[in-house]
Amino acid sequence: MKVSSVAVFCASAMGIGDAYRETAEELGRTLAHCGIGLIYGGSKAGLMGAVAAACLGAGGTVVGVIPEVLVDKEIAHDGLTELHVTSTMHTRKALMAERANAFLILPGGFGTMEEMFEVLAWQTLDLHRKPIVLINVAGFTTLCSPGSTTPSKPACCAPKAASSCRRRAAWMRRSGWPGSPDPPAKKHAWATSPLRNASLFVAKKKRRGEIYGRTRDRVGPAANH
Repeated sequence: MKVSSVAVFCASAMGIGDAYRETAEELGRTLAHCGIGLIYGGSKAGLMGAVAAACLGAGGTVVGVIPEVLVDKEIAHDGLTELHVTSTMHTRKALMAERANAFLILPGGFGTMEEMFEVLAWQTLDLHRKPIVLINVAGFTTLCSPGSTTPSKPACCAPKAASSCRRRAAWMRRSGWPGSPDPPAKKHAWATSPLRNASLFVAKKKRRGEIYGRTRDRVGPAANH
């Protein structure tokens, strides 16, 4: 199948460091030089704006698809070859998928991941047979950095998203998930020992007056002797 247009999913933020922006710009220029049209989310912000500007600057064709709610926030790119405004996010993704012959995923947040998983699900259901390529820029999609014992922070994610990634890594460790990262090394074994935790629990209950003593006749608050 000849690829004449590619849908690119990526962040509306630049991320930390230059690697993400440089990769987006290189992708935009490469698509233009190969005569492949770019279809993307229509924004002028972040990596989305970077890939579009690079493609346009190299003489490429760029089609933006953006929902009305984002147009109202004045982040729509007004210098594109085509700009389609849709009523919902769902129709936006459907139009992008219809116009594209392949999908490329650059670093991004929850929205980017949701777009990727949706086209993957459609492919699994044989709704399309278009190529899907995930570009792992600077180890962004790797849960742990090489040689590290702590989860890496997704540099394009908002703080809440990064916190969610760390919680997900902790859950994987507790569940014994294959390939889950090792927990950070503890300085003192006593700091997390069951005995210490039990001691802290009892001390807290004592402060609240919730320690109960059992007598022959009743169970109630411990009597003062």
